[in-house]
Amino acid sequence: PKAKFASEPVQPIRTERQLNEEWTMLQDLLEMEVAAKILLAAKSQEQTVHPLDYVSRALGVQMDQLPWESEEHKLLKAYLEQTSDGASCRASAVYRLQRRGEAARMTAKCQGLGRHRLLWHGTPTSNLIGILAQGLRVAPPEAPVSGYAFGKGIYFADMASKSMGYCRAGGSEPKYLFLAEVALGESFPARVATYMEEPMPG
Repeated sequence: PKAKFASEPVQPIRTERQLNEEWTMLQDLLEMEVAAKILLAAKSQEQTVHPLDYVSRALGVQMDQLPWESEEHKLLKAYLEQTSDGASCRASAVYRLQRRGEAARMTAKCQGLGRHRLLWHGTPTSNLIGILAQGLRVAPPEAPVSGYAFGKGIYFADMASKSMGYCRAGGSEPKYLFLAEVALGESFPARVATYMEEPMPG
């Protein structure tokens, strides 16, 4: 039950939009359950293992914070500013992430796919742990189809400002962006939202 229904009857789901909102909320709860379990375990082991090390091992991801004075950090900061479309933003920390076995999977899956680009992916805070543990995932078949402009897939953008819109955070709240190497291959030019179940030719 939700707080707003504490003293009033639960309303039925009547529209696709409402269904999509409820589905998103359930997915967020599942993500938060995983995060809570890992954080509780890290807390219980803090006398023997640093919590950050515990979380890193539990997720199977290596996380290295980039020094502010490093060239890599400066380049990423400049890229963020240039693709923010005038929006005021500041990177409070930048981490280099490497999930276990991901480099090998990228090589195997993307053989023959050209046009590799560094693109942004924005995510709500509730999805962070799930992404770090399992990578970026396509919505499952049972997920409602509404809300996906081009069908179920993993959405990237060359503008950080566009990806920030998917963070579901208010103006002063922190937003989390991934900058990922994406193998685009051949592209299908779509000027308007075009829902698709399978990739279009091209």
